[in-house]
Amino acid sequence: MELETVYRQHRSTVTKTLLRFGVPPRDVDDIAHEVFVVVRRNLPGLRCESHLRTWVIGICRKAAADYRRSARVRRELLGEASCDRVADDGPFDALAAREEQRAVRDAVARLPPEQRHVLLRFALDELTMQETAELARVPVQTAYARLYAGQRVLRDALSPSRTAHALA
Repeated sequence: MELETVYRQHRSTVTKTLLRFGVPPRDVDDIAHEVFVVVRRNLPGLRCESHLRTWVIGICRKAAADYRRSARVRRELLGEASCDRVADDGPFDALAAREEQRAVRDAVARLPPEQRHVLLRFALDELTMQETAELARVPVQTAYARLYAGQRVLRDALSPSRTAHALA
């Protein structure tokens, strides 16, 4: 398979995955370039033990982790615009939307890592459960069990906050 084909097929997946792994939008293009450099370097010797998409996402995970560990991103950048844009429907709607986003982020962050990994890969990255299981290196049934358990925890964690917003 040629690099150009891999790039065309997986460019949007790489971008979405890097954003989900915590790479800010300002640096996504640079890190995506690094991902495809690794793909180019390793593509000729690739053995088809897993799906190509799974392999590319694994490279994204490592590149994002390397990015987060780098010294240049450890410091807070001042004056940078927030990525959490909310429609200007009014101050109360904006506040409610930010609180809801924060509640979801906090609930996802409190999930056990195994459940969080499966939930994010399946729901946000739109991987198949087979690909998700391969990334997690577990049987498909175990991946489904982690997904359902994570969904249950999120539903329980978010239902009181949704009730409070509905009553306000």
